[in-house]
Amino acid sequence: MIFKVSLRLFTLTGLRNRKPGKLLPFRTMASYNSRHPQSTSKQNVLSDIRKEKRIPLDSNYTKPGPEVKIMSYNILSQVLLEKHTELYIGNNRKYLEWEYRKQLLYKELRDSNVDFLCLQEVEEEILADLAMYLSTYGYKYVYKKRTSFNVDGCALFYLEKKFNLHSYSCLEFFKPDVQQLDRHNIAIVATFSLANSDRQVVVATTHILFNQKRQDIKLMQIQMLFTEVDRQAFISEDNYRPILITGDFNFNETSPVYSFITEGHIDLNYVNKRSLLPMDRQDTRYHLRSTDLLPPVLGITDQCSYVKEFGKRNNLNTLYLRNEELVEETTNQTIANMFLSKQLSHNLKLSNVFETEVGQVASTYHDEWRYVDFIFYNKKNKCPVKNEYKLQLVSYVTLPTPLKSLN
Repeated sequence: MIFKVSLRLFTLTGLRNRKPGKLLPFRTMASYNSRHPQSTSKQNVLSDIRKEKRIPLDSNYTKPGPEVKIMSYNILSQVLLEKHTELYIGNNRKYLEWEYRKQLLYKELRDSNVDFLCLQEVEEEILADLAMYLSTYGYKYVYKKRTSFNVDGCALFYLEKKFNLHSYSCLEFFKPDVQQLDRHNIAIVATFSLANSDRQVVVATTHILFNQKRQDIKLMQIQMLFTEVDRQAFISEDNYRPILITGDFNFNETSPVYSFITEGHIDLNYVNKRSLLPMDRQDTRYHLRSTDLLPPVLGITDQCSYVKEFGKRNNLNTLYLRNEELVEETTNQTIANMFLSKQLSHNLKLSNVFETEVGQVASTYHDEWRYVDFIFYNKKNKCPVKNEYKLQLVSYVTLPTPLKSLN
């Protein structure tokens, strides 16, 4: 059974000063967030920026499957906006008020007409109202609030008439017993089946740590996310369900973490323990150590899989943890190098929807234009022939370029 889908990518803007949101269907559309008030002339500029770009289909793509549309959108928490007003200097106060933003935001969500709405910075206080509004258009949702005293989280809305929620997991990246995992970021990973069908797709959304100096923590959060995606998407060796991973990743395409996502591997020998950039081999003071990585007690391997799942897939007898060391009772396989190896990898075969425009587009503005909001999917031609579940990107709506940005 071949599960071919059209992929449209949408990126949407949410009148946030610091970042535009995104809309990822298996077709894609992009939108734009401006630091500036939305005058009529500005809105015209946005309309000019938001152009659908169609992708030539390969010769093997002869029987298109169902079209799936997905949107990823950081809607900007009002609490965070008001806590960091220094980020919005120059904006008309009217355009920063929640009631004003809400009307435009709700219209944007309604008009997107997508199957999946992947939202970040959704405050628990507004969730009931947002969910009630979207329910009138046929959406149900999964929500996960950030841990500790944070007021916002991620929401994954899905169109019930087209998709059934099969299963889901809400991930907390904060682990009280792990020193390096002290940040309150989260993710949602869900498996959906097409209505009246057993065909499934795995959809995830996340909001990764903001601190630009801590690429190491970002990498560990991604490792935890990918491990759960791997569990839900795995069918057999080199055969995975369609995967869509969206969110505000808070790193750009020059980050080693981005390279890990798109290349599937990262060598952490002789790298800086914070930036993950290569260092002089002799200067060991700031080298990343094995103990700076995820501890074995979490049961997550360096191949981004749960050790229990690894055991099931490889017919191992008994795997368990003792004194934070993995002990294996089997004679035909060693897993000593599955932890703390400084060689991380994953088998998800991911591509960035905007991969051909990397370095040319932006999704947010802080002190400069940056591209930090991504939609990744397991691209058809990255997957082995035996993969029965395939994605085909057919169109997306472009992101703004710095030259087309609003001044």
